[in-house]
Amino acid sequence: MKSHKFAAEQIFKRNGIKDPLNYFDVFEMYDPASWWAIDWLRDFFGLKGDEHLKLVENKEIMIGGKMPVNPSGGVIGSNPIGATALVRVAERLCRCAAMPVRTRFRPRSITLSASGFGGTMWTVLTMLEKELNW
Repeated sequence: MKSHKFAAEQIFKRNGIKDPLNYFDVFEMYDPASWWAIDWLRDFFGLKGDEHLKLVENKEIMIGGKMPVNPSGGVIGSNPIGATALVRVAERLCRCAAMPVRTRFRPRSITLSASGFGGTMWTVLTMLEKELNW
């Protein structure tokens, strides 16, 4: 999806992010269909070839993986159209103090990204960073 790739390139460039898979703690993607979600991973993270498929096969998009995608359940879990993924940013921030996103460590900060998508082929991509005081 050209709009996903464009939005991701712009937000990464603006924030000096060279390796988004290692930069972000979690990604809430607007995923109206499971097959779209898999394909869109490539666009959002600038992946080449079948790298997006390997993330799925190696369970790297699950909680505890390299890049948890939609731990909230995503749009497939509930679908208030374009607002769904953006709602997840606020929801995740509220929960992060009580339940760390990654189970391997207790984060000192959390970095989130979320996408929204519309039928007119537009993409909204947000980024949020929050220092945690444990």
